[in-house]
Amino acid sequence: EEARRLREAVAAGERVIEIDPALIERSPFADRLTDGARDDPEFEALKQSLAEHGQQVPVLVRPHPDAARAARGFYQIAYGHRRVAAARELGRKVRAVVRELDDAGLALAQGKENAERRALSFIERAFFARTLINHGFERATVQAALAVHKSEMTRLVQVAETVPLRIAQAIGPAPKAGRPRWVELGELLAQDRAGFAAEEIASAGFRAADSDARFQRLFDRLKASARRRQERPAGRATRIADAHGRAIAELARDARAARITIPKSAGEGFAD
Repeated sequence: EEARRLREAVAAGERVIEIDPALIERSPFADRLTDGARDDPEFEALKQSLAEHGQQVPVLVRPHPDAARAARGFYQIAYGHRRVAAARELGRKVRAVVRELDDAGLALAQGKENAERRALSFIERAFFARTLINHGFERATVQAALAVHKSEMTRLVQVAETVPLRIAQAIGPAPKAGRPRWVELGELLAQDRAGFAAEEIASAGFRAADSDARFQRLFDRLKASARRRQERPAGRATRIADAHGRAIAELARDARAARITIPKSAGEGFAD
């Protein structure tokens, strides 16, 4: 695979150059919830490999789309951000192929690399899809970048809309949590009027756990809260009277709904 990539670069007339990692900026289309070694157990091994054997496979970058930054030698990365992060921590230059790419080409290259190397988790793919859509990409382009069908694309976008980004970033990639549990978490978050989610992600135990454990802690906390609401006995009905003290309705609330009951004594046609 590495040899094939190098052959393709040579055949395309591209050359591999060395770039200061300080001049390489991230893609404008965020696709990961990890940063360096955080929630990425393979990062330290990658860094050690680079330290011992050097960078065997170049990353792909494009000249920075902002002309002023491009004139100062800045680039944007299409793929290989983990290698760039490792080289930055090691104080080494990055071997890179420079290719002229528009935004669509950058997104497609980024998605292809994610499919072939460390796969994105479900929630990372969901937010990558939403990011691309928010940048104005056609859905067909986004589906191609993520290599998903239309139905799966719909599910990804739905989850990204129900789970706030700050919650997803606090949890991280959670690779063991698939679509059904992220969908349920989104539903639980919508019911969290007491703010248990914010309280949980701020706790020391949550921050000390790994990504999958953080997901489970928050999921369990919100699930228990929802269960308590369902088990809570219904309150007494509230009598609603008119200006003359005559009962015209009763209001009853429980964990699922509020119900108004209108008696016949309220008057003919009042319910209508």
